[in-house]
Amino acid sequence: MLTTNATGYDICARAAKYVGILAAGEVLAAEDAADILDIANGMLDSLTMDRLFVFASTFNTFALTANVQSYSIGPGATFSTTRPNKIEEANIVITSQTPNVRRPLYIMDDSDWMSISIRPLPTPSIPTALYYSRDFPNGTLYFWPTPQSGLSVELELWTPLAQFTDLTTAFSFPPGYYELLTQNLALRLCTPEWGLDSPPGAIFALAQQSRERIASLNSDPPPQLRTDAGLQGTRQGNNGAGQQRANVKNLAPQWYR
Repeated sequence: MLTTNATGYDICARAAKYVGILAAGEVLAAEDAADILDIANGMLDSLTMDRLFVFASTFNTFALTANVQSYSIGPGATFSTTRPNKIEEANIVITSQTPNVRRPLYIMDDSDWMSISIRPLPTPSIPTALYYSRDFPNGTLYFWPTPQSGLSVELELWTPLAQFTDLTTAFSFPPGYYELLTQNLALRLCTPEWGLDSPPGAIFALAQQSRERIASLNSDPPPQLRTDAGLQGTRQGNNGAGQQRANVKNLAPQWYR
């Protein structure tokens, strides 16, 4: 079956057949199909939390307001978009210049943010760091230092895996995801609720292989930042292409503490 033609029912029925809940030629009862679809959506929600199973990123640009340090992000928020699970990368865009200039933002963790002794500096300028507080239902972005006028922020966000709205609507995922969904959904059906105590060994192995294939495809290489040779923090030597290499962690803005 082509992945582009699969419906929620197709996924549920295939998973049920893998573990013997449904025999060839049988049709899932409406109540069982609805229950399995709910389990499938729970699995998709869980997979969306893991970068190795998120197959794409989206790039969103939002205008910043002078002298405003924090911005909510999520449905209906100041930055209206899907609430991010994580900010993968971010750039400050200097829109007051033509052409626009992009500068990478350092993504702070909790420790970095707590280490800043003076958060709202008296004079706004171009931010160099960003902290994301994963509040719910909307998250909050904090820029340091406080932005000046003529700036936007460009965010790389994980694209959430779409969930099934019903049993009959066709869905589309990239190659490999049909087996990932059906085989791993089959594992989730191996519970006493469905009369099963453990998954068949063959299905367990197939599900593991499908996860490994997707994870291998979606995994990123170790981060490596290319910089000008004169930038402080670069390592000695070059990468063979005339460009110096810098360890991303070494370029964290320690001077804000």
